[in-house]
Amino acid sequence: MARISSVLGFAGRFANGRKRYYLMFVAICLLVAATFWRGTCSAYMRQRGNSELYSRRIPEALEWLTDAEKLLPTDRLTQFSLARAYRLSGRFAEMRTHLQKARDLGFPIDRLKREQLLAIAQSGKIREIEPQLADLFSSPGEDGREICEAVVSGMLVCYRLQEAFTILEAWRRDFPTDAQPDVVEGLYYFQKGGWLKAVESFEKAIQMAPDRVEVRLHLANALLQLQRLDDARRHYLACLKTTPRDPNVLVGLGRCLFEQGDLAQAQNKLTQALALDPMHPSGTILLAKLKVADGEAAAALPFAEKAFSLRPFDPEVRYVLAQALQGSGQEERAREHFDFVAAQQLAQSKLRNILEELERNPAQVGLRYDIGEILLQYGNPEEGAAWLQSVLEYAPNHSKACHALAQYFRRLGRETEAAAIERRAQDRDTFASRTSPQQPAKPQPMPPQGE
Repeated sequence: MARISSVLGFAGRFANGRKRYYLMFVAICLLVAATFWRGTCSAYMRQRGNSELYSRRIPEALEWLTDAEKLLPTDRLTQFSLARAYRLSGRFAEMRTHLQKARDLGFPIDRLKREQLLAIAQSGKIREIEPQLADLFSSPGEDGREICEAVVSGMLVCYRLQEAFTILEAWRRDFPTDAQPDVVEGLYYFQKGGWLKAVESFEKAIQMAPDRVEVRLHLANALLQLQRLDDARRHYLACLKTTPRDPNVLVGLGRCLFEQGDLAQAQNKLTQALALDPMHPSGTILLAKLKVADGEAAAALPFAEKAFSLRPFDPEVRYVLAQALQGSGQEERAREHFDFVAAQQLAQSKLRNILEELERNPAQVGLRYDIGEILLQYGNPEEGAAWLQSVLEYAPNHSKACHALAQYFRRLGRETEAAAIERRAQDRDTFASRTSPQQPAKPQPMPPQGE
């Protein structure tokens, strides 16, 4: 009996052991399957994200790539793609974070360094990477298209137009099916107020990439500026079919309907847009403008004041606010804004002349400083600061630009940057005082007339 009991005990232990091994085997299989599934799904999401990235649908690309990272955060390809997506959206802090992650995971260093150079170029600091430009174009690897876009965009930002358009044409030749050269060109003309050329560029882009909603929206906006209202409306409606909850599309369509005199439908679209984005500046001021046109100045005033808090430098905002104040019996406050708009128009006229001169002489530091000063006072202060930064690329210790930038940063509460800029100006002033002669220089004789 003891022997039988022993045999039965051994059999039980053997059965339990087999069961444990079986469960361990199943667990390992499940783990391998889960890992494989995560890797496969992450790779698919990364591929979709890169496809959206190539088509420059950046928000959609970020959604796919972020989901891919959640599934497999140790994938270096996903980290690099995320860095590129953030660069293209101008979010350079996030770009640096993902470049570092890609580096830690063993992504090729040369491509990481190239991406950093592209970020510098894209932001308009071309002079900072001038020595590396030849290498970028001679050895582009698989990034030729990216290099062209970053350098062209940066050169347009810093107004090196002749070089920008030369590279743009080479970009078109090397990538004949790429719509992006026409998009970049169209955006430049749109910002410059060259609506007709902008329309031509966007129409070329749409022919190559008819599914790019943001390009069709740019085209509709340019057509609206040309008062080609029926054409603009057709493109807005096409955008709305694809992205029915895009506030920019709804606001554009609302503006088009307003121009066509359909105030009820315009208000309907603007109300929808503001329900999606209550802080949309264009939608807010357009709703105020609509109410002023409908004789409801008092109802327009809260919207106009809200738009002013969002975009105080926008001439349309200031003018509509002045109209709403005037219609509400606040003549003195209205006059202040009317006067500002009049001064702004004079400044804009001067600005156009300076930009034309700068197009001929892009290295003229004084012209760049004047543009920055005008924009700080009468335009978008952020753009004004960018122009002053471009002054420092040509003249790193330009005293006036340093002081103006320091004041700008201080108004934003960015004390560290303000102090750094001021130190740069003080170093320049100290150097100048040490090297200047103790006695004033003798006046030079005037040259004879005719020389």
